[in-house]
Amino acid sequence: MRGNEFLEKLELADPAFVAEADGMPVKKRNAWVKWGGLAACVCLLAAVSVLTPLGGPGRTPPSAVTDPGPTAGPAAPAVTDSPAVSGQPDVLRIDLDGIVVNEADAPVSAARLYFDPALHEDVLWDSRDVADYYGRTLAPAWVPEGLVPSNEDGSAFVILRREDGTPAYDTVWLGWYRQFGTWEDGLPRFTDENNVQHGFRITASKLGQHGCCVYLGPEDQVEWSEIAGTLVSIGYRAMPYGPYDSATHEPAGYYDMYVAQFTLDGISFQLVAKEMALEDVVKVVASVICPEREIVVTT
Repeated sequence: MRGNEFLEKLELADPAFVAEADGMPVKKRNAWVKWGGLAACVCLLAAVSVLTPLGGPGRTPPSAVTDPGPTAGPAAPAVTDSPAVSGQPDVLRIDLDGIVVNEADAPVSAARLYFDPALHEDVLWDSRDVADYYGRTLAPAWVPEGLVPSNEDGSAFVILRREDGTPAYDTVWLGWYRQFGTWEDGLPRFTDENNVQHGFRITASKLGQHGCCVYLGPEDQVEWSEIAGTLVSIGYRAMPYGPYDSATHEPAGYYDMYVAQFTLDGISFQLVAKEMALEDVVKVVASVICPEREIVVTT
């Protein structure tokens, strides 16, 4: 198996399968979601600062980023509700200029949860089990054209406590990516020639567990946008990709990565988007929050 193929499949793997990680679990600092006393972090951490000019070397910052000034806190609502007209769809209009984007720093550490198999068991939930547990659909109502699902049946491996059957790990992973052919074993290839994905992944958890979460702190410095009454934090980083120059250690280039986090109906959602426009990221998030409405994003 080639290196790029291994890395891609490793990223798409559910971390619940990785039970024998080396070293002691690493605790995550509190951020926008409280971990409920979990002994280890499930996620990739990234420090986030408040709204310095965005973009990496040689990049133009996204035009939708606005400077909120020195006072942190929820941003002004970016949404205008259009009254429903008989026979016409209910429209939710979002002004992209009202969406605040924080700058995310590079990932700095990672750790995986470990569950004692004597006390826990792995269980495969099908889409009906997932819907029963979460009480709603987790998939967005809108997906950019050209992206295909990487988890078509919506199933998820969870970890239950043997003593009472309650979830100890309840994360559901759903992804939509552009497909770049297939691997030698016939599985779809979701990375381009630079080993970069084009699309997004949504993770959902009532326990606040995410396989790739961004630390947005300190909490009083995080800027939030309001979409249909739900506060959403969005971070951006220009992520480097290889190969790296042997003399200067400069990457071959950069790709866009957005991370959106919000809580809805008691469910912690996280969206990690790569090589997607901010407009599409916002539209996907809004379609999760308001799946029954038509989403229109304007600039």
